[in-house]
Amino acid sequence: MASILIRRLLTACLILLGVAAITFVLLYAMPADPARMIAGRSATAETVANIRHELGLDQPLPVQFWHYLSGLLQGNLGRSYAQKTDVATLIWSRLPATLTLMAAGIAIEVILGLILGITAAVKRGSAIDNLVMMTSFIGVSAPQFIVALLLLYVFAVTLGWFPMSGYGTFAHVVLPATTLGILGAGWYARMARSAMIDVLNQDYVRTARAKGLSSARILLRHALPNALLPIIAMIGIDIG
Repeated sequence: MASILIRRLLTACLILLGVAAITFVLLYAMPADPARMIAGRSATAETVANIRHELGLDQPLPVQFWHYLSGLLQGNLGRSYAQKTDVATLIWSRLPATLTLMAAGIAIEVILGLILGITAAVKRGSAIDNLVMMTSFIGVSAPQFIVALLLLYVFAVTLGWFPMSGYGTFAHVVLPATTLGILGAGWYARMARSAMIDVLNQDYVRTARAKGLSSARILLRHALPNALLPIIAMIGIDIG
């Protein structure tokens, strides 16, 4: 187990290093000159050269990349010249809202997707199954910005139940999280339906039915825990 974890960590480090190198080279290859953008169009060549020197842009590419990596390892993500502050400060200031929206969005999509998927699996081949699958297809296909505008118009403008924008209360999170949840719920519904149908056809489920166990107990105690395995894996990917 330890050797597997070490290999996975080394692989992850190599992947991160590769991604950082590719990103750095692509940014370096862009025709825009950061020093010129910071100095402005009317700046003299001497001013631009001074800014390039202060930023280290006049150094060789390997040296710049090393400074970039060493800064990342020390938690120094650089400075935003548009916001006039450190990048790390900007990220930390927005992290609580991001984590709140992530947790709320995942909760909505998982709960809604499981309810729809399990219902469709239990009613396989029925009108309910077809309705759930059609609804999930619409949810997956609908553009998020359209869903967001519709939710804002109905629940914020017309009904006035939720605020149009802002952050800080439960009401502010509902509409953005629902927007994210509607898209994800379609994926989870289809996955849950497929996994549940596969589990319900297993021998141990048929044995449980032969023993006279109730449908609810078979579903909750025997089928659902095994059907949740791919769902849990998907949640891990969704968090990222």
